[in-house]
Amino acid sequence: EKKVTLYFSKENSWPKLEIDIILPNLGKPVPVLMASTWVPDAKLVVSKGFGLVTFDAREIEPDDKDSAYAKGIRKFFDPPERKVPEPDEWGTIAAWSWTMRRVMDYIETDTTIDTRKVCLLGFSRFGKAAMWAGAQDELGSDRCARARPRLLDGRDSRDP
Repeated sequence: EKKVTLYFSKENSWPKLEIDIILPNLGKPVPVLMASTWVPDAKLVVSKGFGLVTFDAREIEPDDKDSAYAKGIRKFFDPPERKVPEPDEWGTIAAWSWTMRRVMDYIETDTTIDTRKVCLLGFSRFGKAAMWAGAQDELGSDRCARARPRLLDGRDSRDP
């Protein structure tokens, strides 16, 4: 298990993102599931030969409609005098998607991960962000997103 911090400013302060990476010890690069939320049965994922990359995109863009812009990455990149985003500019889901793509940028540098086999996961709105991140992926790698979680043994995660 390892922790990685991505910094998005020269000051190495906010904005930054903490990433948790758990990989099985297979002696070769491994495929990973990447999620911006908690993943059920992390031990099962790793026991099946997959790695797990998790982070909380809300560290970069809060999940709060009233303060997301003021406290998020979109404001960081906008001119200081701007108080609200324009109606046709990126929103919170797009900001979370941007964050997922920055995590992918890191993954592309990690030799312990098989970068050709990365699956983006997300539940609910994070599922939308995962799909948007895959659609925006310029590398053309295979990506997938799930809106309803299924466990590796085929059970629905909401089943008892």
